[in-house]
Amino acid sequence: MGRFELDLHVHTLASGHAFSTISESIKVAQKKGLKGIAFLEHGPALPGGAHPYYFSNLKVLPREINGVQVFFGAETNIVDDNGRLDLEDTILSELDFVGVAFHPRCGYENQGAVKNTEVLLKALENPYVDMVVHPANRAFPLEIDPIVEAAKEKRVIVEINNNSLLPITTRQGARELTIEFALKCFEEHVLVALNSDAHYADLIGKVDEAYELIKEKNVLPELIVNSRLEVFLSYLQEKKKGKE
Repeated sequence: MGRFELDLHVHTLASGHAFSTISESIKVAQKKGLKGIAFLEHGPALPGGAHPYYFSNLKVLPREINGVQVFFGAETNIVDDNGRLDLEDTILSELDFVGVAFHPRCGYENQGAVKNTEVLLKALENPYVDMVVHPANRAFPLEIDPIVEAAKEKRVIVEINNNSLLPITTRQGARELTIEFALKCFEEHVLVALNSDAHYADLIGKVDEAYELIKEKNVLPELIVNSRLEVFLSYLQEKKKGKE
């Protein structure tokens, strides 16, 4: 499969609990030979997350910096039983790339796999959602089959989150769940992205653990949406048509 050309899940100081700036992150991405990077800052419902004004003003930033294509977006939080997100559609529509995730203390708390799945499926009805972020999280268990089925129908990416596989992760037991999600995605030909979820610039582009999980799974290269820049750009163009 070769080197991955993009990292589609990176955080900066704007997320409140990350430690690098946009400029520092771009320098690392350039040094590592990445062609693209997506900044998915935490939404405002997460303690310390960026204010809605931050996201509404991202339009002033260039989309190419030092030869690296830059995509500015959000890791939105599900805030209630209706699958509502913590950013309004008027803001989401202006972002380049949008992820959705469960986090504690954001309004919606774990109610078990059946209810969590029901709520996430509601969130996926939002046409601006592009990726399910770290779904392999035992703190918010999910039913895998319905999520993968919905992702296929709505052309939503399922993330294979490298940070979830590190020894320092708070998402205990994520490795086994990550394998289950990945295998189901490959079986159903659902797009996935291997991302660092970096909260510190030096970790950008580090997806070694995620790659180790899938390298012997005979994955179709076109299913790895961040493997090549042109694959990701094609995905965004296709998704944009569905939002219009």
